Amino acid sequence: MTAAPRPKPRGSRRTLTHANLVALGAERLADLALELADEQPVVKRRLRLELAAAAGPDVLAAEIDKTLATMASRRGRVPWRKYKALVLDLDLQRRLIAGQLAKESPALAFDLLGRFLAIAEDVLDRVKDARGEVAKVFAVAARDLGDLIPNAGIAPPALAQFALKALGDLEPRLAVAVLAGVIQGLDPAAVTWLRQAVAELDPRGPSARTHLRLASQMLADAAGDVAGYAATLSPRETATPWGAAQIGSRLLTVGRPEEALAVLEAGAPSNLALEPPYGKGLPPLLRLPGGPEWMAAYEAGLEATGRKDDAQALRWAAFETALSAPHLRAYLKRLSDFDDVVAEDRALALAIEFPDATQALDFLTVWPAVNLAAQLVFARSATLDGGRVEAMERAAQALEARHPLAATLVRRAIIEAAVRSRPTEWRELVKHQAAANESLESQIADWGAVDPPARFRERVRRMV
Repeated sequence: MTAAPRPKPRGSRRTLTHANLVALGAERLADLALELADEQPVVKRRLRLELAAAAGPDVLAAEIDKTLATMASRRGRVPWRKYKALVLDLDLQRRLIAGQLAKESPALAFDLLGRFLAIAEDVLDRVKDARGEVAKVFAVAARDLGDLIPNAGIAPPALAQFALKALGDLEPRLAVAVLAGVIQGLDPAAVTWLRQAVAELDPRGPSARTHLRLASQMLADAAGDVAGYAATLSPRETATPWGAAQIGSRLLTVGRPEEALAVLEAGAPSNLALEPPYGKGLPPLLRLPGGPEWMAAYEAGLEATGRKDDAQALRWAAFETALSAPHLRAYLKRLSDFDDVVAEDRALALAIEFPDATQALDFLTVWPAVNLAAQLVFARSATLDGGRVEAMERAAQALEARHPLAATLVRRAIIEAAVRSRPTEWRELVKHQAAANESLESQIADWGAVDPPARFRERVRRMV
């Protein structure tokens, strides 16, 4: 006897999908929307805005403008219970302006985004924004503003005046973000006018001074004025690798490589060799703020002045003395197909013997050369520095799939270093590494000369 077919489960019809909601019908959905609107003010505002959008861009703009005016007029602190609702409400206004309104009327949307940004300081003063979610909404709005410029049809002089008002009125970081968006729409005359006007602004406090200087630098770049950019830096800054890199890279951009090299050499550390073979002083330079930027600019300057062999020697020295993977890649890229293979083999052999075993392991992990990384672990595990957790964790993760025993030794080094040094989070760190090792132990059939798990745990217990 054939069994009767079982009814199909109806659970899929209860899932919140577009098709299932459409099946409820417009009238039922309207009833539900009105119920929700009575219970949740955010839903009510959203529905009103959607109705306004259906009526046309002018009606939507007027509704948003009214909402922004209400937000700007509030003075009380926003309680933490209403923090999420505030973020959602602000982002709703931003999305409607930058999305729906911008499609219909980019000029109206530009104007409204300006008003939206104008309430930022008042809103941020009224809320404890520890998560930074409110500030993020306004930062995204500043980027939206820049996206509108190509289609908004605003003349460069008006854009320059808009940017000047933003620099004078808005929170400094937000004002600079607005300028970054607006600057693309300025012509040379507008840039010149705005530079002069910015020079006359009176900054309000250290933060405003910092951001006005950044604005001046952005405008100098827009004008192609390297000397103007350099004038915003102090003599002390220009004498550092960071400052020299800023000026040198700009001189290279405008086709003045000899001057760029002179600036870069003046800003180089005194212990840095500026003639081949270049090795002296490179490792500490690459760790300095602006050090990698200085190197990139100096290499480009050597290339631009025809000193290609010197540029290659500098790249090799950066690898040889500091195991810099980016410099090795750049070095190999400029070699022929056969020569690059030979050079890479030479580089990997050098890395295996590098004095700092942990740095060598990190390089082989990043390159990647995982088999060689495992060889290094087995040969030099006693000299690995488990306190350099980030590099060691990166290596352990890279080794786990193909070399579980090597990965275990790396994690053991992290555990022992944590137990010895007792950092604040040492117990959590040890627990995490021990759990990771336990998951690897079943993959290891032969421990060889390595202590088996029970003996290692006993050793750690004695250390504690």
